[in-house]
Amino acid sequence: MDEQTVYLTTDELAKRWRTSPESLRFHRHVGKGPRSVKFGRRVLYPVDGVESYEREQLEKQNDGRGPEAA
Repeated sequence: MDEQTVYLTTDELAKRWRTSPESLRFHRHVGKGPRSVKFGRRVLYPVDGVESYEREQLEKQNDGRGPEAA
């Protein structure tokens, strides 16, 4: 596979979602939110997993009608 996976840190994802890093840590702790991976002590979020999670949330919030229904 030639593609290199791009990752976001907890702080970068918090800025993207306009929330606090603590909120992301809590959601990770309770098993909610996008998939994350740990490299040593560092938690990272694959961008493709974040985008997939965002699409799923949009679909749920729009009753499965897609983001254009908002």
